[in-house]
Amino acid sequence: MYLYATAIVLLLLTVLTGAVLAFANARKKKPPITALVLHGTLAVTSLVFLAAAETIGGGGVLHDELHELRPTSDMIKILFMTVALFGLVMLMGYTWRRRQLPLAIALAHVLFAVLAIMMLLLYGDTIIGDLAGFW
Repeated sequence: MYLYATAIVLLLLTVLTGAVLAFANARKKKPPITALVLHGTLAVTSLVFLAAAETIGGGGVLHDELHELRPTSDMIKILFMTVALFGLVMLMGYTWRRRQLPLAIALAHVLFAVLAIMMLLLYGDTIIGDLAGFW
């Protein structure tokens, strides 16, 4: 199933565009609007692919052999929702205020995103096979 592999590739592209935004933020410059839009679009698209892959099932990334959700599945979902919430707060803050965003919110967004992606990669039992088949 290529949905998981596509979601992972899109998440990695999301990380790259997030790095562009982080460097702009660190230099106290306004982030490029195209990078903001691309980052959000890639993130939402990757989560849609991940949700679709989990819904379709077939012993996917967040399921065990009995097709029961792992406890870590709920944690990964909560982490991704937290990442999305921090991202939305940053987007709204930037859109409304047009000023530099607080570094604490950006760091929390990055920390939760890295943790969620690491958990997804560590606890995904079919990702390696999907990625090998994807290429």
